[in-house]
Amino acid sequence: KTQTLTSSNRCTSWPSSTPGRVGRRSGSIGPLHGSVHVGRGVGIVTVIAEGMLKFDFPNSCQASKYDDWSFYRNQFQRVVNGSKAVDIVCVERDVSWLIEVKDYRRHPRTKAIDIVDEMAVKVRDTLAGLAAAARNANDIHERKHARRALASRTWRVVLHLEQSETPRKLWKNPVDSSSLLLKQRSRVLKAIDAHPIVCSRNSPCGQIPWTVR
Repeated sequence: KTQTLTSSNRCTSWPSSTPGRVGRRSGSIGPLHGSVHVGRGVGIVTVIAEGMLKFDFPNSCQASKYDDWSFYRNQFQRVVNGSKAVDIVCVERDVSWLIEVKDYRRHPRTKAIDIVDEMAVKVRDTLAGLAAAARNANDIHERKHARRALASRTWRVVLHLEQSETPRKLWKNPVDSSSLLLKQRSRVLKAIDAHPIVCSRNSPCGQIPWTVR
């Protein structure tokens, strides 16, 4: 079960022109369904827990656990025999980040579908869900968040992938991360994000404006 937590005095903010670099802007972005802002100025941070991982978002971001939205769970999920969803939708100024989290440190991957194809379905369905939520979501915070995401100028797709550092003899790493980026760029996600990101706690990416612990 996932949950959203809060913390303070842990964040910095990034300007949109140089994502991933520290900026000077401070201030809170309004309250959002599934998240609470605590603190003042650059001390504000939103923490979203996904399994054993915690994602710390600075106050320049507005992040929400999309697959927990009431609109998705109660309305959109049943469309066309079941729509899929990424875990987190984060809006950082003119960029909307679609974040999927996979953690195979304790349990191996068992799905037959290729992980790139699974990601593509989730991204496609999330984009459709955001378009519907922007008009029809009953929760005002979900509706506003969807509208902000759709109004952004750029879509970015991120797969946060955790795997065991020392694979077991009978349990190899389920995903070949070295070839995953090439598949994403050349196949199904190119039309949405020509440069999707695969990262982990041990292999962070300087482009993303959040941290994971």
